[in-house]
Amino acid sequence: MDQPLQGMLAQLTSVLAQVHGNATTAEDFLLVRPRASPEKAAKERSQQLLEMFGSASRRNAAP
Repeated sequence: MDQPLQGMLAQLTSVLAQVHGNATTAEDFLLVRPRASPEKAAKERSQQLLEMFGSASRRNAAP
């Protein structure tokens, strides 16, 4: 499926889902997702790990 058609179908599907009360975006319905660069993916994963360890640290520090 070409990219413009896929984008239009994803937007339409997202609108239909939102009408029924779902919080979605067109990106949630893309069949082929654009790949993130390795550097961007590594930064995002590092940020997720920092948030996870920060959350665990706060829970363990609470009396």
